[in-house]
Amino acid sequence: MTCGRPVCEEHGVRLSGCGHVVCNRDLVSCATCDEVVCPACTSECASCGLRSCADHTTACSQCGQEYCVSCVGTGGLCETCRFVEKHGKVVAGQALPWLDHPEAGPIALHYQWRKAENLRYDIYFGEGKMASVAVVVVRHGVDGGRVVRVQ
Repeated sequence: MTCGRPVCEEHGVRLSGCGHVVCNRDLVSCATCDEVVCPACTSECASCGLRSCADHTTACSQCGQEYCVSCVGTGGLCETCRFVEKHGKVVAGQALPWLDHPEAGPIALHYQWRKAENLRYDIYFGEGKMASVAVVVVRHGVDGGRVVRVQ
């Protein structure tokens, strides 16, 4: 995150990829390759908290959210999705915080839910009859959270 201070000519660095001008005190680099990345255009990995460049960022095959390549395993699952299916906290259908969501709410009572969380998301993993699976991703926020994916 940038400090929000005005950037003077002496300390301002224009980043080639996005064109943002960033104070040299706010520069961050990819945890894998040390390439400078824009602190305004990239975010910290929701699992480990480190930043990564586009080449070292990938999406989880289950929840669809982006993480650094170190936090996504060989099966394509992020650490949170690998954990939630077997070890996540059981959540009763009536206690799900997204029951009023237009896409997620109608499927809630058809699954048995487990929840795990990371630095940015609550991942809800639902197991239904005949091996059906559902995933609901809620991004943390000051308002309590926002559903960002239903699968």
